[in-house]
Amino acid sequence: MKRSLATVLFMMGMTAVFIAVLAILNAATQSRIQTNLEIQESKSILYAFGILPDGIDESSLSGTMTTSDLDWDESTLLETIGAELSVVRLAVTDDIRALLRESMLVPGDSIPVYLHQGSTDSIPTLGFYMRGKGLWGTIQAFIAVKSDFSCAVGIDFTEQVETPGLGARITEQEFKGFFRHLDISGITRSAPDEIIMVRSKSELNTVQCTSELQAVTGATQTCNGVLNMLRTDLKFYYQLIQMNRDVLKLES
Repeated sequence: MKRSLATVLFMMGMTAVFIAVLAILNAATQSRIQTNLEIQESKSILYAFGILPDGIDESSLSGTMTTSDLDWDESTLLETIGAELSVVRLAVTDDIRALLRESMLVPGDSIPVYLHQGSTDSIPTLGFYMRGKGLWGTIQAFIAVKSDFSCAVGIDFTEQVETPGLGARITEQEFKGFFRHLDISGITRSAPDEIIMVRSKSELNTVQCTSELQAVTGATQTCNGVLNMLRTDLKFYYQLIQMNRDVLKLES
């Protein structure tokens, strides 16, 4: 009986030790996971604003490149995002909630808007998150636009569960490249062709500015989800920015 009790106590002690070790490993792993998520998020935000690591020319990037492939030094990455961008959290009022009826955004009490001033003679750039519905689930993107909503600066897709090799290709440079200098001015006047998706496009919008994006072949529902997200959330943010120009310190 004594031997059995000793065995039970030994097993309980070993179990406690293993639980403690696993708890420590889990805490350490969670910290690293959180850090990695913050690094990836920072890469996405800077990419959307057109801010790349030193020595990287976007025109030389492979069409299959994703933001994860950008070779940022971790400390430089965090220094850059801190130095280049500021964040203003806009309070969510009842009027703003009413504007969100068609959007999948879930803002809570405030909505973050990132601001990049650029040179003194340039139009400031604003960045914000959008959410839409893809083929298999939610698509989340971070987009940067000129503060007058004349054109997009860039986009990155920070969350998606689309089909690898098809819808998931929205994360690749070949698709995202068409967002550089995409004409979004139709949003401000609710034009019927404010942004459109075409099967094939011969030039990037950096060469010839249009309101056209080139679709991913074979990923119709994913592309439609991206298009609907753009139309819905850009309209919302345009109205939000107009209501908060003083808060963001934007010229009228």
